[in-house]
Amino acid sequence: MRALPPCWAVLQKIQTKLPAFTTELEHLKQSTKNAKPLQDEKKELQNSIDDKLSTLEEQESEKVELMMEWLNHRLRDVTKFSHDSSELLTLKTKILDLKSKILHLQILQNIFTETNQSIKAYSEIHKDMKESIKETEQRIKQFRSIIDSDGN
Repeated sequence: MRALPPCWAVLQKIQTKLPAFTTELEHLKQSTKNAKPLQDEKKELQNSIDDKLSTLEEQESEKVELMMEWLNHRLRDVTKFSHDSSELLTLKTKILDLKSKILHLQILQNIFTETNQSIKAYSEIHKDMKESIKETEQRIKQFRSIIDSDGN
């Protein structure tokens, strides 16, 4: 077998690859025939971009509305809650102050009542002691009269 000259080898390589290249060329021809004109494709892309931008604008608008609702809620409801809580704490403080005053008055009343009761008790003791002193003085007189009568 003789060696093929180098140009034959190149020709043989070209012939083996030629059907693949021919098929690819046909495929490209079909693609260009079926392909839309560049202007139409550009218009479709622009429409697609416009649709997406419109969707983004709607979403952004909705997001801004939600943020405004949230801010209004925070400003209105949280401020109202804070005010109501402050008012509630003020009322609780007043209630505790009034309870403290009531307890103070009850203590004063108890002291006064106890003092009155003590005075009554001391008065009774004083009265009993006077009676006891009178009785003792009476007995002393009786004993003196007995002693005086025995001595005569």
